[in-house]
Amino acid sequence: MDTFTRDFQAGLYLNYIQGKDPNKDAEKVDLKNSEVERVYVSGNNIDLSVGIREAIVLSLPITFLCREQCRGLCPVCGIDRNKTKCKCKVEKVSLFAPVFMKRKTGEKGSKKK
Repeated sequence: MDTFTRDFQAGLYLNYIQGKDPNKDAEKVDLKNSEVERVYVSGNNIDLSVGIREAIVLSLPITFLCREQCRGLCPVCGIDRNKTKCKCKVEKVSLFAPVFMKRKTGEKGSKKK
C-alpha cells in the first residue's frame, strides 16, 4: 500500500452568541449566510471543538487522490488503478444513489401499490 500526503486549508469563522438558538426546535429553516456562522451557547464555557471539527470535516475531499490525474482504487477489488487494470464492472452512480434507491423500492416507510 502506498502512502501520500496532501495539504489542505480550512477556513473557520464562528460567531458565538450567548442565549438559546431560536431555530433549535424548527423542522425546516432557511438560514442566511450570516446565520450559518452563529453558534448559540449557554453557561460560562464554550466548546470550540465542535466548530473546529466541522470546519476540518467540511474541508476534506470526498475521495482522497494522490494527484490530480489519479485513477484511484477500484471500489470492488481495491486494486490501485494507476498500476494495474482490473476486470471489475463498476457502474458510475451518484454519491446519493443508495438514498434514491431506497425511495424507489419503497423502503423507509413509503407505501407500495
